[in-house]
Amino acid sequence: MNEDYDKIAKIEQAIKKKYGEEAIKNPLSDWDQNKEKEYIDQIKEVSKIEKSKTKREKEYYNGF
Repeated sequence: MNEDYDKIAKIEQAIKKKYGEEAIKNPLSDWDQNKEKEYIDQIKEVSKIEKSKTKREKEYYNGF
């Protein structure tokens, strides 16, 4: 079991060396209320677009 942790640590260090600190950082460490609001707004916008696409496809199919 201890060998697994050593292997994980070595892999993480290699990733950090090759791609930088940003690659191994926990994404939640930079998350805040503003980012949460932006994320929710983006989801709502995508949802509206998808709903309008679906509605247009149905109208075209039924109108054909």
